Amino acid sequence: MLVLKGRGMSMKKRRARGIVSVIMLSCCMLVASCSTIVVPESDDERALPDSPVIEVDEYYDPAQPVIIDIPYQAIAVDEEEHDESDTPALSSPFPGSGLLGSIDVAESTEEVMTIRISLWESGERRAKLEDAFALYESMNPNVDIIAEFIDYPGYWGNISADIGGGRFSDIIEMDSDHISQYSQKSLIVPLSGYITGFSGYGIMLGYSIPVMVFDRAIINGLGITLPEVFTLDALREIGSVVYDKLGIKTATSLGMDLLEALLRWYGKDVYSEILSGDIDYISQYFSIVKEIKSYPFFTSDESESTWNRFVTSADIKDEDGIVQLGNGTVEAEALFSVTTAADYPEQAVALLAWLASSSDLTALFRLSFGYPAYRSISSLTLDWDENKQLMYFEAAADDVQEFLPPAGNSEIALLLHEYSAKVINGMDADEAASQFSAKARDILIRAGGGTEL
Repeated sequence: MLVLKGRGMSMKKRRARGIVSVIMLSCCMLVASCSTIVVPESDDERALPDSPVIEVDEYYDPAQPVIIDIPYQAIAVDEEEHDESDTPALSSPFPGSGLLGSIDVAESTEEVMTIRISLWESGERRAKLEDAFALYESMNPNVDIIAEFIDYPGYWGNISADIGGGRFSDIIEMDSDHISQYSQKSLIVPLSGYITGFSGYGIMLGYSIPVMVFDRAIINGLGITLPEVFTLDALREIGSVVYDKLGIKTATSLGMDLLEALLRWYGKDVYSEILSGDIDYISQYFSIVKEIKSYPFFTSDESESTWNRFVTSADIKDEDGIVQLGNGTVEAEALFSVTTAADYPEQAVALLAWLASSSDLTALFRLSFGYPAYRSISSLTLDWDENKQLMYFEAAADDVQEFLPPAGNSEIALLLHEYSAKVINGMDADEAASQFSAKARDILIRAGGGTEL
């Protein structure tokens, strides 16, 4: 059985001493011992959210780790009949996708226009963007692009310092946690004045969705039968066996990802619950945190503490066989905004539109930034790995949703982390829920992300 769910991005294959690499969505998925383990399904209300098991055995080589990226629809190709010379790609069927409309750009002059861009991309994606910037400069000799690549953990601190010091870049890489806050504070500009028929404050290069990766050969070799819905009881049972027999620990995200997924499981929304003052589900989240942290097989979040929350199989530590990440929403990949400090906003928008939609970059970018938001990839001949990326989306797309957090979300996420740590260190779950909810409610109201009820 192949199990897919969670969040992943631009992942590469890797085998690490036979360790199972797993990237998870809001629940700890598991591999077990050398004996056969059948985990029964459960009606327990503590079922971990958004964790269906999807069987797509017929598409994959059971001897290989399955690495999935970010497409929307699947191309159902039988591997035995696969012919890489005859593999079409798909245009994005997301609402609002397609090539960007006409762009109002000031007439070109002899003046050299410098565009500063701050971003956190690294590795392969950084290299591809550097190549793209060089190409754009060669096509526009009067444009000089200065790209500042910042490690993600310090990214927003650097941006805040730049704002305070009057060094704000013309373009910044943005995420869904900050875009509402920055737009409300008039730090980024609406793009409707520059792109015909376009609304919003950012241009993305692609989409990502939840993904989870198992090495199916190892799962089958261990004789594991996974349930359709994972519960904490299943987590405890299988995780303990894995640790006892193989010495492999489980790493999981215990922050906003898990809280959002837990609330969605009950048909609720985190921010509505915060504003309502009802702490029941938030208290349940803190109880789950305390319980999971008490498991001897649980390890730290180091494996998910990579740039931009996206873990690749190569980032998973050798000692961590099970890793959770993702909150079940469609996410913008490589999302960029033009700041109010831009000296040449028209040219900055033109650069972003070119990055997002130009056919000049189709072969260079391929699927590196997820499923392209505005660029057709129908001209590409996809290899088998890229086809697997496309196949996954068909199975998973119905289970995800687009979501934009309100202003104040990033501050609330930090507050949740603070109170999760307090609960781990002994604070009562109800007390933590009460204090967290009250402070989070004040943050939402102050930031304009909510109103008093």
